[in-house]
Amino acid sequence: MEDTLNKRVMEVAHVLEDNKALDVEIMKVTGLCSWGDYIIIATGTSATHIRGMKNEVKKYVLSVGDDIRNPRNRDDSEGWVLFDCGDYIINLMDEESRRFYDLEDRWSDGEIIYQSSIAS
Repeated sequence: MEDTLNKRVMEVAHVLEDNKALDVEIMKVTGLCSWGDYIIIATGTSATHIRGMKNEVKKYVLSVGDDIRNPRNRDDSEGWVLFDCGDYIINLMDEESRRFYDLEDRWSDGEIIYQSSIAS
């Protein structure tokens, strides 16, 4: 199960990178929280870019049989789209939101298992 989940979150990262996401990072937070094992964070360059990433990630997640829990029909222009996929959480953020919420610092006890080479 762990190998499958690890492979799944890596595939999400690749979907994001294929859609020109910046600064894709995966943190393993197993044991640090009760609601998941991985946090995926990616930066989009505009509301349109984030909306496109959201659509492609959603397609991928559903195609592999995972669920998106508590889907919200938020306005994509708010700077942060979150998918709760049970064992993993996907955060699509604009630069300003990513700097402000600084999830990497908040989860600094987690193990970084992946960082993309595409930086902003």
